[in-house]
Formats: sequence, structure tokens, C-alpha cells
Amino acid sequence: MDEAARFGDLLQTFRAAHGRAPLRAAQPLTRAAQIHAEDLARRIVLTHGSENGDLAAERAAAQGYAWALVLENVAFGQQNADQVLTSWANSPDHRTAMLNPEVTEYGVGLAWNHIGPYWALTLARPA
Repeated sequence: MDEAARFGDLLQTFRAAHGRAPLRAAQPLTRAAQIHAEDLARRIVLTHGSENGDLAAERAAAQGYAWALVLENVAFGQQNADQVLTSWANSPDHRTAMLNPEVTEYGVGLAWNHIGPYWALTLARPA
């Protein structure tokens, strides 16, 4: 199992441990997250905005996702799924996003460049 897929399993376990419902993996969200992770790795930046200024909701919509709510976590440098989950779980805003009771679906992206890995997690609820 690749690290992005493994992160999905860890996210489910984390949510369950905190009394939250499981999430469904959604291909449009996975594509949006992967595109963003690749963009971050290419530009060597850590930001929520794409090169053209799009944010997570616009990236999800561009992949055909009709959304009511979209949240995003991004990270750089964590070498595996365990490390990125721990990092986000220890950051109040990232933790709040992962435990948001209103989201029902997710997608994970992971891209590497010469200096390390870039992670993107898109959490959403469809319209």
C-alpha cells in the first residue's frame, strides 16, 4: 500500500478514536489533492493557493466535485503517513479539519521533489 492510501486508513482510525464517522474516499478529491501536491512540489512552496490562485474548493470543482464544504491540510517534509498524521493531529487547525463532523469524503495527494515530500488532504461534503 502506498503512503497516501495508508494515510487514508490512519485518518479513519484517528476519526474513529475521536467519535467521528468514517469518510468515503472520493476520486475527484483525490485527483484535486494530488494535483495540488504535485504543484507544491514543482514550485517548492507550501501554500493553499495553486499557481493560478485557485484554492481547494476550486480545485475540487475543477475535478467535477459539486461541494457544500471543502477543507484542506497541506504539509511538507513528513516522510510517511504516520508522520504527517502526527504533525496534523498536533496542529490545532489541521486537527480541527480532520475531525470536522460535517465532512463526509476525502482525498489525499503525495508528491516528491528533490528536497522531500509534499502532502495535500482535501476533506469535503458534497452538495
